[in-house]
Amino acid sequence: MLPNVPGNLITGLCSGRGWVMPNEELGRVLEMPVSCPHCPKYSEQPVAFVINSEKLTCPDCKETIDLTTKEWVAFRQKFRDALNELQPLYKQLP
Repeated sequence: MLPNVPGNLITGLCSGRGWVMPNEELGRVLEMPVSCPHCPKYSEQPVAFVINSEKLTCPDCKETIDLTTKEWVAFRQKFRDALNELQPLYKQLP
């Protein structure tokens, strides 16, 4: 568990909207904490938003978080590939 990160790193299949059904897109229901390099805060973001965005605004300090660094680009691509592989299996769940 990381400091200043509430809950698990990925908040599973229970989002703020409650439990979700397997026909929804995984990237839209899974959330992950994103650390702001400008302030010591994390914000929970939908995985689909993170992997499809180049930047986001920190809700606390309003600074821009750059998701185009080589580390973020590599992470976003791996996460996209993993979600693409898992989505068909997720849809088959009862």
